[in-house]
Amino acid sequence: MIDIMLVDDETYVTESLAKTIPWAELGIRQVIQASSAAEALLLMERQPVDILVTDIRMPDMSGLQLIEKVAQQWPNVRCMLLTGHSDFEYAKRAIQLQAFDYILKPVDDDEFVVSLTNAIESLKDEWEQAEKFNKLVYYRKADIAVLRSSLLRDLLLGRRLSAKASGEKLALYEIPLRIEDSAVMMLIQLGRRFAEMDHHSISLMEYAVGNIAEEVFAGSTMYGMARRRTIVSC
Repeated sequence: MIDIMLVDDETYVTESLAKTIPWAELGIRQVIQASSAAEALLLMERQPVDILVTDIRMPDMSGLQLIEKVAQQWPNVRCMLLTGHSDFEYAKRAIQLQAFDYILKPVDDDEFVVSLTNAIESLKDEWEQAEKFNKLVYYRKADIAVLRSSLLRDLLLGRRLSAKASGEKLALYEIPLRIEDSAVMMLIQLGRRFAEMDHHSISLMEYAVGNIAEEVFAGSTMYGMARRRTIVSC
């Protein structure tokens, strides 16, 4: 669900929007109102929002200054501007600040809903792409872990690789060792009480133990930054 903030020193504007727009139908969970840019920033510190709709002309801090600060601190927030002044300089500055849209007052509800819907779709697209990227990163890390284990197993079983091939594999699997470096293997056996764990839990345990080992031995001339191979015996 999406949270939105409406900012205008003329509170009847935000109150009217809060009452007339079908927020729930648009997928908006919460509508927060602020009567100044300073109040808006304070509220956003306590309650992050996804979309900011602000008037341009406000005392003390303008809407343009507000979205500039928001962009610096919350770069993923979609910012929309309301103004009663169809001045090109406002529009130009809004574009420079990467405002999502620019709507003239008095606000037409249908026009506002169209603009808001576009902002919501933009957010959803961004979230979908972020989720896909995170999945790719997760699967890539999982694949690298398997490849590292396979390389170590092959070397332990006596497979011989040229210095060039070994160096390429170390770089490809992101193992921070050079061929000429010395390395020490550390074997860790988990006790009997871990025998009932499922494969996923054992994998998490191996990962945790490995991270602890790297932190403990980091900087050691014997260990260097060598990766580990955790051996589990149930």
